[in-house]
Amino acid sequence: MRGRPNSVARVFDSVRSRIPTIALWPDWVTRGVVNPRDTLAVGFMPAPPRLGSFGPAPVGSLQDTKLAVFVAGTIGTTAGWFDSFVRVSGAACRAVGCRGVILGGDCAEPPVGLADCVVWRPFWPLAQVLPYADVLVHHGGIGTAARALEHGVPQLIVLRVFAQASNAEWLRALGVCSVMDPRVYSVAAVSDHLCQLLSQVEYQRAAARAARRCDSEVSLARIGHLLEAWRDRPAPGRLPSGSIRRGMAHRAT
Repeated sequence: MRGRPNSVARVFDSVRSRIPTIALWPDWVTRGVVNPRDTLAVGFMPAPPRLGSFGPAPVGSLQDTKLAVFVAGTIGTTAGWFDSFVRVSGAACRAVGCRGVILGGDCAEPPVGLADCVVWRPFWPLAQVLPYADVLVHHGGIGTAARALEHGVPQLIVLRVFAQASNAEWLRALGVCSVMDPRVYSVAAVSDHLCQLLSQVEYQRAAARAARRCDSEVSLARIGHLLEAWRDRPAPGRLPSGSIRRGMAHRAT
């Protein structure tokens, strides 16, 4: 992760010691990693309302084979990397003999040469796609990761920026995900991760256990009350997430 993302991470780390943090994870995900003096784990955000009519999920005849769902993310997390992500994802699906759904995010059109075993959509509600999915590939954002936990879907997290490394560390400790550095997002590497996630029963069992615990949504009203209560608190000490992020950069494979 060279260039601008590193600069953003450094700025984020430099000010985070002065920002009280409310973690939108339940404490069974953070597993005591966060410092209770600095961070309070309060639970998942409620699922957003479904806006518009999308019709049936874009899986069609894919139900008779393994299905990998890929979430490309936003321009801020995929700039300069999007075409490669989509091309490699499709080729990896072909290599392991599974089908794929790629949700392109801010990019309305698929790259030229998209694999024929992959269905493309700019957007689709994850709640409508994940019931059919066997694995979800994404960048580790909390909303996407939480939806995968809710549906009991093993994850491949491709670290990019911000708190995604911390999210990945907690989810890997739960046994529900594999983690990659985007610099090694190649057909061979992704195929290897997909084969593990699709074939090793430990991932499915861990994801199913996590799904049974996903009943800890937090209300926006409670977040508001917590922010008000913390307004006059002394500035907290430095959080450990910077060290987690740096460690993950070396440990991700």
